Amino acid sequence: MKRIVMLLIVVLILLSSFQTAMAYTYYIDILEHWGEPYIEWATNDVALFKGYKDGTFKPDNSITRAEFMSILNRLLQIQKSNNTNVAIKFYLDYDDLNKNFWAYDDIYELAYYLENKARQKVDLKSIFPGNNFRPNDPITRYEAGVLTSLIIPPPIEVLNKSYKDLTSNVSFYKEIMELTSNGIVKGYNDGTFRPWQKITRAEAATIIKNAYGELEYLKNNELCMRDLKKFNLNKKKPLFEYGANNINQPDLDKNFINAITTLDYLSFVGYIPYSERHLYDPNPIDSLWQLKNDDYYNVIGVNYYLLYYDKNLVKERKVELIKEAFEHYESIKKINNVDGMVELVEIAKNIVSPQELILFLEKYFYSTKDNNDKILAGTLLIEQYLNDYKYKKALEIHKEMLNLSKDIELKSHLILNNGYLVYKNSGTKVAIDYLNKSWNDLKIDSQYRIYKDKGDFLFTSMIKQLMVK
Repeated sequence: MKRIVMLLIVVLILLSSFQTAMAYTYYIDILEHWGEPYIEWATNDVALFKGYKDGTFKPDNSITRAEFMSILNRLLQIQKSNNTNVAIKFYLDYDDLNKNFWAYDDIYELAYYLENKARQKVDLKSIFPGNNFRPNDPITRYEAGVLTSLIIPPPIEVLNKSYKDLTSNVSFYKEIMELTSNGIVKGYNDGTFRPWQKITRAEAATIIKNAYGELEYLKNNELCMRDLKKFNLNKKKPLFEYGANNINQPDLDKNFINAITTLDYLSFVGYIPYSERHLYDPNPIDSLWQLKNDDYYNVIGVNYYLLYYDKNLVKERKVELIKEAFEHYESIKKINNVDGMVELVEIAKNIVSPQELILFLEKYFYSTKDNNDKILAGTLLIEQYLNDYKYKKALEIHKEMLNLSKDIELKSHLILNNGYLVYKNSGTKVAIDYLNKSWNDLKIDSQYRIYKDKGDFLFTSMIKQLMVK
C-alpha cells in the first residue's frame, strides 16, 4: 500500500509543471531502492548528481570516468579542499583529452590535486595508465575507490578485514582497505569487493556522500589552541581586596563603589537621566584618582578601572598602574581575597613587555586558588610561551590545568588544547596516541554521552588532521 501511495505522489509531482527555486527533486525509479537516501542527498542537498529528463535517476546504470571525476572535483570545491589554483606548467598527458571536452577542467583540476596536494601524491596515470584516458568508459569500483581514498583523510582505526577477490599485491590495495576502514565502502555479502565491476550511479552517490562526511573533518583547522571565551570563565571584575590587612576604610569603599557604578552605567546606557544624577558620581574618574591620593587600600580595583575607563592615560602611565597593581598583588598576604585579577592581566598583555607579563603570570598561576582564574591565567601564559616557541614550558603549565573543571565540554577542550601542545612539542604520533587515550578515558565519564556527538567530531577531526600531517 505504501508503495502505491508513494508512486501516485511521485507521478503527480512529475506531471505537475510547477517548480520553484527551492524545489525538491525526487525520482520515480529510486523508490525503495537501497540507495534512495544517498541519491536524495546527492541530488538535492549538494546537487552533485543530476537525474534524467524523463524524471528517472537510473540508479543501477554505470557512471563514466569523466562523470565521476567531475563530481569528485566539485565535492572538493564544496568542502573547500581544492582552490583550483593550478600551476601553469601542469599537463594532462592523454591523447584523447583536450580543452574542448566538457569535463576537461574538472579532470585537470583533480589530476593536479592528486599529484600536488593530496596526502599521498599520485600521478593520474598510475590509476589510468596508457596514452588514452577514455573518459566515456564506465569507471570501475576499484578506480572510483582509489580516487576517493586519495582525497579523504585516513581512518583512525584500520579494520581487520579482507576481500576474497583483492590481494595485497594489487596496486593501491592499502588505499582500498583504508576506504573500507573509513566506512566509505563495505563490499558484498559474499566477501568480495568486485574491483573491476562497473560502479553504479547509486554506489557512486553513496561513496560521494560518505566522502563528504570525511572531508567535514578537514574543513576547519583544528590544529590550534581552542578559544575558551565561550565558557565565560571570568565573571568577575576587580572590586575589593576583601579583608586586606584588616584595613577599614568604609567611606573610601563607598566612594569607590559610587565611582565604578557610575562608570559601568555610563558605558552601558551612555548617559545618566537628569532625575537620577543625584544617585551617581558626577566625576567618577577624578574620584578614582582621589582615592589613590588618599592611599585607598584597594589598589588593584582602582587601577583596573582607571586603565579601563580613563581615555587620557598615556602608555607610560598605564605601565605604571599595571606594575603597581602587580607589585601590590604580590604583597598581599591573603590573595584569595582578590577578585577578578585576570581581567587586569587581560589589559596588561597589550601594554607591558612580554617578559614582565610572563613573570607575573607565572607567580599568579601558581598562587591563585580559583580554578577558573587558574585556567584563564594559564591560557594567557601559554599564549606568551607559544609566541617564543617554548612548547615544553607551555605543556608543563597546561598539564596543571587539565583537571580544573568538571564541565565535560570544557574538559574536552582542555584535552584538545593539550593534544595540540603535545603535537608541537613531540610530533604527530605522540599527539595521536595521547588524544586517542584521553578520548577513550572521556567516554567512560557518564556526562560524555550528553556531549558525545560534538566531542566525537572534534576528536576525530583533530586526530585525522594530525594523521594527514
